[in-house]
Amino acid sequence: MAQYQIFRAVVNYKFLAGVEVATADIIAAYPTVDAMRIKSENARININRSHYVPTTFNEEVGIATGGYLIFDKDCLVVLGKYISI
Repeated sequence: MAQYQIFRAVVNYKFLAGVEVATADIIAAYPTVDAMRIKSENARININRSHYVPTTFNEEVGIATGGYLIFDKDCLVVLGKYISI
């Protein structure tokens, strides 16, 4: 029998434009999360202080400790966890 991974929402989270957030801080506040789903249009994300890349609505990004996230505009995301069914 095949196993499938689905995204289970845990909490909504708002990133403020230009404010760097450590992924370790997110995981400390919400220890069960391992991914986020972007719920804002035309946002660009900077991961680990590199360069900004465009994102799409409902795009999923994995979260692990040791990273940094910055959005170029206020951005709403859903933090969640992948579960197997």
